[in-house]
Formats: sequence, structure tokens, C-alpha cells
Amino acid sequence: MYRVDEGGEKWRKSKEHKNATVHCSICGMDMDCPESMLTVERHFCARCTDLMAEGYEPEELKMSPDDIAQHLPGCDEVSMLLMELHWSSVKPTIHP
Repeated sequence: MYRVDEGGEKWRKSKEHKNATVHCSICGMDMDCPESMLTVERHFCARCTDLMAEGYEPEELKMSPDDIAQHLPGCDEVSMLLMELHWSSVKPTIHP
């Protein structure tokens, strides 16, 4: 199986992808890491990589467990609002 990159080059995909869970060196979130990359000094998750590409500095992206816990109550509220919005669009089709 081959993957073609933007330059038109073909790369062979490995048939077996073994991953391990590691922590992003910046924000600390869990992320998958191929076994072949486990020995690298630092790991960057997709979120931090994208934000650094936009110009953010790693120091701006660091999150402590306290920082994360501070945002969790807001996540519950947002998820409930989204559920109510979704239910209001589905309910008429279930109970006409």
C-alpha cells in the first residue's frame, strides 16, 4: 500500500502500526505515539502542533492539572446545551 505526498512521491505504509500512549510535552494530554518514536526527547500532540504553526509559543500552551480542572465545569455546561439543541431537533421526528 502506498501513500502519495504533496510532491508526488510514493511512500510505503507499514502494515503494522503499533502505538503507545504518551503525554504531550507541552500540554500534557494523552496522545498516541508510534513505537518507533518512543525514544524521542519530546512529543507534541496535533493540537499543540497546529497552534505552534499559527504562531503560539509552547509556553502559552502549557496546561497544569489545575488549569484543565478550571475549564471542566464549562465543558459540562456546553455539552448540556449542545444536547438540548440536538434533542430539540430530533424530538419532533420521534414524537410527532
